[in-house]
Amino acid sequence: MTLRVWGMPLLLSLLCVQVSAAQVRQISGRITNSQTEQGVPDATVAVLGTQIVAQADNEGRFALNAPDGSTNLMVRSIGYKRQQITVPPGQGTVNVALEPDVFKLEEIVITGQVTGVEQRNLANAVSTVSAAELNRAPAPTIESALQGKIAGATIQSNSGAPGGGLQVNLRGVSTIIGDLEPST
Repeated sequence: MTLRVWGMPLLLSLLCVQVSAAQVRQISGRITNSQTEQGVPDATVAVLGTQIVAQADNEGRFALNAPDGSTNLMVRSIGYKRQQITVPPGQGTVNVALEPDVFKLEEIVITGQVTGVEQRNLANAVSTVSAAELNRAPAPTIESALQGKIAGATIQSNSGAPGGGLQVNLRGVSTIIGDLEPST
């Protein structure tokens, strides 16, 4: 009987100690473009070492619950260089200015061999042609619009007839041994 009487308060005090040790605080802020000072939509803010992640809204505003103490945040967005920030224990607001990634070295390329690789670490060349680049000059077909926009690719029509198809030649192993013609 004495054990039950003393056991319950002891159990409750242990629970209170664990709850107080796992306190959280809210960190909020805004993510902006360092050049235009406009909000960066859909940027992600992650607390390093945890599974806590928040996504910014259309104006770049975010809010997340982080553990007490000094917190390291990783801020990322497509087309921008990622940035790591340390938030001191007493601070609850953080504004981050991301720098545009002109060379797109931090873009993630999804391949069939691994989940994702940063473009700077990728062994293969990757080209992206945006809709704005395709619409710069009028072209009768998509293959003629792509011609000259992908490095190492030669795009040719098989014939002038409708439905004649096209041929895409990519620079490959033959250029390493000195052959100037692209492999098919």
